[in-house]
Amino acid sequence: MAGSAAVPTGMKSLAWFFFGFLICVVSNCSSWGKFWDVSTEKFPRVSSISPADGAAGVSVPRPVVVTFDRDMSTASVTTATSGSTCTGSLQFSLDNFSTCLAGVLTFPSLKQVSFVPTSPFCVESQYALQVRVQTSVKSSLGYNFAATYTGTVAFSTQQALLKVGVTTGTNVYALLVGCNTLYVGGAFTQIGGLTRTNLAAIDLTTGLLNSYDSTNFSAAGAVNALALDGVNLIAGGV
Repeated sequence: MAGSAAVPTGMKSLAWFFFGFLICVVSNCSSWGKFWDVSTEKFPRVSSISPADGAAGVSVPRPVVVTFDRDMSTASVTTATSGSTCTGSLQFSLDNFSTCLAGVLTFPSLKQVSFVPTSPFCVESQYALQVRVQTSVKSSLGYNFAATYTGTVAFSTQQALLKVGVTTGTNVYALLVGCNTLYVGGAFTQIGGLTRTNLAAIDLTTGLLNSYDSTNFSAAGAVNALALDGVNLIAGGV
């Protein structure tokens, strides 16, 4: 058409540059990288893991929380619910994924997933927890992780608490710690003002007596020795 002229390619590139620069100025440059490379921005990423690496005094009941950089499809995030096999799209391990922790997932928000292990962490212990996110995990827009994510957080747990003592009968003959429980054996009838006959269990995360039934969790005679056989408590005495 008469009077028209083609815009040189260089002028087009310059125009796009200034357009991108204008976007940068308006958004404080937070979107500058996205303007030039949108190909990688669609893939979700892990923003953080809590407890953080190097954390100390971590409360034992506290869950592990994985935070993503965008809203996620919660249906794509699964984990092992029993046993020690590494299954699910979100895995937690203490031995380089030879085995994995089983637990329960909840979602405080679409960007966060909370993991509570079936077997809780123990007081006064150190852990190097490995977290693995499989590529099957996807954002709410349907974009999968571009590659498998693996991260490690090392943390130490809270000190053991003890807030009760023998109040009737003063003879304690045996003590045994099993993760978060202190087992007490001896010749007594009350601990912390509550009935406990020669045998008691104290929750070290709270420092208070465990809610075991005082009738069933008791011994007819004095307890002089305690041992654990897996999940079974063995008491010896007279």
